[in-house]
Amino acid sequence: MKAEDTINRIRGALGGHLAGFEQKSENRVYVEIRPETVIEAGQLMFEEIGARLQICTGIDTGQGIEVMYHWALDTEDCVVTMRVTVPYEDPKLESIAGICPAAEWIEREMWELLGVEFNGHPDMRHLLLSDDWPEGNYPLRKTNPVIPEFAKQMSGISACEQGDPGHPQGGFRDDDNVSKGGFRDDDNVSKGGFRDDDNVGKGGFRDDEGGAMEDES
Repeated sequence: MKAEDTINRIRGALGGHLAGFEQKSENRVYVEIRPETVIEAGQLMFEEIGARLQICTGIDTGQGIEVMYHWALDTEDCVVTMRVTVPYEDPKLESIAGICPAAEWIEREMWELLGVEFNGHPDMRHLLLSDDWPEGNYPLRKTNPVIPEFAKQMSGISACEQGDPGHPQGGFRDDDNVSKGGFRDDDNVSKGGFRDDDNVGKGGFRDDEGGAMEDES
């Protein structure tokens, strides 16, 4: 499927739910969606079109909180960014973690840093900030007041440098089960950096992709 076909499919599927559409280049598209269509849009991109969620980002625009879902269409060499804005007084969206598990940690970050609540999220707790971070204080909001006793966390001096046992030197929380290599212990990642269940041989190729395991010459 060509990128143009995918774009037309998105426009056709979301139709009246689109608040805006901009194609900046052949392989870069921005789509503005309404908050109530986040689940529908996620299902379309991930389950039907087969796009890969690269990352989600958020920003305080001064008029609300804009959340952007960046979807990669690898076979078409195209990236579709779906943008949605929520108001300060009611910053809520449905979580897409149930559709695309990769969104789980990212939504946690946007909740604690920007104050966006993701309804239906399976594990909404702090990821980057300490558990005693003041409720209602969101570091990436433009109106966020600076709290002296917590300023070090936001100035690049992490809690791990202050000897907080809950934040090891790798910068991850102990209760997130992250090993020194930067992978979660329960993600079944071997020392080589590949998942054991991904069937990857020493040469860095998947056995089921026909890649050479090693140089036999």
